[in-house]
Amino acid sequence: MYQKTEEKLEKIARKHQGVFTLNDAKEVGISQTTVYRLRKSGKIANIYRGIYQLNDQFNISASSPEYLAVKSRVPDAVLCCISALYHHELTTEIPGSVHIAINRNKSIPKIDYLPLEIYRMQKTTLSQGVQTLSVGGVMMKIFSPEKTIADCFKYRNRIGVDIAIEGLKRYLERPDANISSILKMADITRVSKIIEPYLEALV
Repeated sequence: MYQKTEEKLEKIARKHQGVFTLNDAKEVGISQTTVYRLRKSGKIANIYRGIYQLNDQFNISASSPEYLAVKSRVPDAVLCCISALYHHELTTEIPGSVHIAINRNKSIPKIDYLPLEIYRMQKTTLSQGVQTLSVGGVMMKIFSPEKTIADCFKYRNRIGVDIAIEGLKRYLERPDANISSILKMADITRVSKIIEPYLEALV
């Protein structure tokens, strides 16, 4: 019976990239008491409130607990601004928090012990330029480089215009840089008039 419990945990953890919640466990018939017992024995670890990760004996690749927590608690969130810039290697800035975009009509999420920067966007804007990539070992929604740069200019007063300019400059140095895509995303985010002078100066 105990072996079956471990097999169930391994199955759901593999499905969620090494992490699971109490609700995930309950769905496969594992009680909260059993989860707590496994945590006490060291077979699983509580990485955030209500979020657990299997230990190394299950041979599941370790993933970033920060991104696991975001994906578990805010599954519709899209990595944006400095977090997205950092992943796309378009900034030297190291994010001090996880920057995520959510639907402006949704309530603001809170994850204990994890600093978040929340950007509330309209549904139409939120759906543009979204990719699904492995970030910190976790499959996450993240804005494309072009959408990220447009957003950085939109929120330049919040993150710093120097960061937005650096991102644009680094992007333009890439052999696959697509100015048309930048302008398209700038139009969607309504920053065309702001970003165009920088494009003219850098191209």
